Amino acid sequence: MELVNASARNTRRLVKATITVLVTVVVFFFASKALMDYFGVKCHGKYKIDRCYVVSHYTNGITRYSSNSRFETLNKGDSATISFTIPQGIYAIFPDPVLRFDYYNCAVKVYDESGKLIFANGWKDPAYTIPENFTGNCTCSIPLFTNSYNLSGQRIKVCMESIANNSVSRFEGYIVRSLDSWKVPIDGKQVMFVLLTAIVVISGLLALYSIVKSIANRELDMGISIFLTVFCFTMWSLGSQRMIGVLIQDVDICAKIEYYSLYALSVSIALFGLSFFRQGLFRKIWGIILAVASCFFVAVCCVRICSKSISIQDFMIPLTLFIFAEVTFFAVGANVDKYKNKAVSTVIIRCGVLIMAILVLLEIGRYLMVFVLGDTAISDFASGSYAAVILTAIMMTYYIILILEAQTTIVERQKLEEIAYTDTLTGIPNRTYFNRRLDDMSSEEQKEYTMIFMDLNNLKKTNDEFGHEMGDKLIKAAAGCMTKAFEGKGIYCRWGGDEFVAFVPGSEETGAGCIDVLRNSLDEINSTKEFIFDISAAIGEVRSDENAPVDPNSAIREADVRMYEIKKQMKAEMT
Repeated sequence: MELVNASARNTRRLVKATITVLVTVVVFFFASKALMDYFGVKCHGKYKIDRCYVVSHYTNGITRYSSNSRFETLNKGDSATISFTIPQGIYAIFPDPVLRFDYYNCAVKVYDESGKLIFANGWKDPAYTIPENFTGNCTCSIPLFTNSYNLSGQRIKVCMESIANNSVSRFEGYIVRSLDSWKVPIDGKQVMFVLLTAIVVISGLLALYSIVKSIANRELDMGISIFLTVFCFTMWSLGSQRMIGVLIQDVDICAKIEYYSLYALSVSIALFGLSFFRQGLFRKIWGIILAVASCFFVAVCCVRICSKSISIQDFMIPLTLFIFAEVTFFAVGANVDKYKNKAVSTVIIRCGVLIMAILVLLEIGRYLMVFVLGDTAISDFASGSYAAVILTAIMMTYYIILILEAQTTIVERQKLEEIAYTDTLTGIPNRTYFNRRLDDMSSEEQKEYTMIFMDLNNLKKTNDEFGHEMGDKLIKAAAGCMTKAFEGKGIYCRWGGDEFVAFVPGSEETGAGCIDVLRNSLDEINSTKEFIFDISAAIGEVRSDENAPVDPNSAIREADVRMYEIKKQMKAEMT
């Protein structure tokens, strides 16, 4: 029987693909870790500046003072001046010391003790101008000891002016070696950095593969939404922790990656919801959500490109609330009775969405507490990296189990097909299967073929004289002869009772050769004395070609007629 075992092949492909992905991730991880260790990514010591004096000026006229590195969140137009003393003799500890600190959504100027400007970025002075609507993470690295000046022991003043809402709320400065300055964001986080980078690379490649696969199959593959979600979330996590700056030195590009990844995340989540809910009201709602998220993303991109007065940061609160609404709505939908089945993949995604909803809620709460209410006490409890790893584990596990469940369904369906299309006595295809394949041949306009109709002789006599078990044995022997003659050459079946039919596409010589094999197989059974009597069969055939095409159904009837004529002749000869 020519049932293609697609499930077995697909399962093997899935296992190979899964092993390949896992091996790639492991190799990438250890190779990257080895390179980082080789190039010495770990800082050779760093001094944290934890004593500073802050004066904050707000647009409402209020001025606040703080002796702590933390202060209330700055909004557009607010400013803060941070002053601190560089330790005396710091260059004795670090041969080439550099003052490094990060700032967020601010224009910055740095002065030495004498009031000399030693650093400026983002200010509106012509020499220190970046785009007015620039937002994101920036890094300041100032040499503390050069041939021109020595800042050791001097009082440094850092002036920050917020150019967007939800700007900095603390000053986190370090003194490190010049060669170690770029390592600060990943110092002590090398494993997480490599892991997140590996996730970005692998999820990006798998997303591209899923897109190509969807185009080839003309069907949306769920892998697109899954891998894009993982990719966007992980890219945002890298950006929010300033780790992208380790790979790309351009701060403007790093900021774009961070924000665009977060805004694209809402689109990928909506796409995942549309892929998960394949019918009913939830699918329609997710279609609307996808349209809204896409329009929102396009609008933000247009604002980022065209407007100089509106910052991309201004959309952060509605964006985070929108993403939380998406995750919450997905969690609700996945627990509706219609979708609340016992499939392992569905259970995993329901639990995963619940975990992600909690993480997103905590992140939104942290965001609101830090940037809206100005409470900086919990600003260090960001869960982006851990959430990215958890999201990746959930999504990949869900996708793999979903495919395995699909393969299991294919196997079960094929088993049912085999039962439906297999003759229970002989194990060869039955009449239903033959007719289905014959319809396929007809639709392909197969005009050159040979139709064979075979009927066993004396089956009734065998049943009467030797019993039905001997009759069944005779039918099975004839079925074996059919398999030898037509397996791989055409389609064949047990037509019913003691009748068998075969269809052999191709030349007349091909059909004649199969008939010779059939007759020789019957003779071999007689020569082995498997039965105490000789077996024989009447065989009728009809030929169709390009010059004289015959409809397959008509060919079966005509072959049946010819078979009966031959059967009559054989009976006449026997008498």
